[in-house]
Amino acid sequence: MKRIFIIFGVSIFILLGFFVAKNDIYKKNNEKIKAERWNQQNSRNLTDKNPELLTFIFQPALNHNTEVVLNFEKNYLTFKNIYPFNPEPPPPPKMNGEIINYSVEKPLRPFFVTLTSEEKTVIKNIVNKLSETDYNGIAGPYIDGTSYNFSIVFGRKFKVGYISSEKTLNQSILIEEILNLLDKKNQYEENV
Repeated sequence: MKRIFIIFGVSIFILLGFFVAKNDIYKKNNEKIKAERWNQQNSRNLTDKNPELLTFIFQPALNHNTEVVLNFEKNYLTFKNIYPFNPEPPPPPKMNGEIINYSVEKPLRPFFVTLTSEEKTVIKNIVNKLSETDYNGIAGPYIDGTSYNFSIVFGRKFKVGYISSEKTLNQSILIEEILNLLDKKNQYEENV
């Protein structure tokens, strides 16, 4: 009988040791999985804060549609007319049977410029403040007029936004800063 109790006691001790060891392995694996998830989440957040490319399309009413590309990785900005041609001007207006002279708009000239780290940082900070609302835009009645489209690449993420009649505060700040940058970097009189 004594022998049965000893075997039973040793068996319980071995089973207990087995369960404790298994529980330790489970905890270590669980901690490892949590650490990996945390690292993935933080690396995702880091890539969300480092835009690589921004394309911004201006579509003003009755004017040239243009595109601005900011490459944050290679430190440059490009500006161009979206369409490869300019529409023909309308015939000259007549007043009291006489033709009125008016100036014909010169075609826009594309340009490529290098960005300074300060210029890049200002735009990056604005882009990083954009929320989901800023990408979705403001719902409402859209009247034909000036609108903007923009796309941003963050590592493996790609976000697209559309701005029309009404703008959020962050959208207004982004538009204003890009226009200021274009004004500062513009090299051609006809682009003004």
